[in-house]
Amino acid sequence: MWSQILILQMLRTSKIPFIQSNASKPVLITTIIGIILFTGLTFTPFATNLGLTQLPALYFIYLFVIVILYMLLISFAKYSYIAKYKKLI
Repeated sequence: MWSQILILQMLRTSKIPFIQSNASKPVLITTIIGIILFTGLTFTPFATNLGLTQLPALYFIYLFVIVILYMLLISFAKYSYIAKYKKLI
């Protein structure tokens, strides 16, 4: 969920998201709530019914690092695309 929703933020603008360009309030709220709800879901008893297991805290450190690296890779690809085609899709 983290990577999917944050990559959408990265691709929605040719600028740097969260620094040079902010999404509208509803989009930001949906992003934050989505990440919190889907992350928190694994810590509820209902998660077992969905076949989910509780994740160790160390997982979230790895997840954070991987998502940051993924966002940097997407930014590089986006700027390379813009340099070649002179516009964002």
